[in-house]
Amino acid sequence: MIFFEHHHPLLWYLFSPILALFLNDANVWYAARIFVLFILAIDCFFIGKICFLIRRDIEFALLSILFFLLPEVVVLEGVSFRPDGLMMCFVLSGIYFLFSFFKIGKKSHLVCSFILFFLALMASQKAVLILFPVAVVFLYHIVAYKISLRTVCFAMMFFWH
Repeated sequence: MIFFEHHHPLLWYLFSPILALFLNDANVWYAARIFVLFILAIDCFFIGKICFLIRRDIEFALLSILFFLLPEVVVLEGVSFRPDGLMMCFVLSGIYFLFSFFKIGKKSHLVCSFILFFLALMASQKAVLILFPVAVVFLYHIVAYKISLRTVCFAMMFFWH
């Protein structure tokens, strides 16, 4: 299937195989809700992983997931078929891999982080608002020589091809 959506095409392309299975059936809306619930579950997984990476406390990680799910807006709008959920999924997973890179130092985690941030931008351009503070912190680490420019260039090599 081909879509013309110049703002956030990734959600439509990821959902298109499922859409093709249902053709003109009204049950596609249930499939869309299940698809988005799966994305919300991945969000919860990465929130827990980020919090566990920070504090190494399982109760803290579980409480953070609970506090993420408590607001009414997450419960009501978290199952809406919109690109924002997919964007947050990629942002949270990218932040996890970035924190993991800061903690462990594996270059592959930085590459994964950059790729996931790019996918977040492909899901929705609102990701720029979330990624701007992340970029400021990352630039600080470059200027403070905590991350070498060579490592950053290695991680960005994926985008140069």
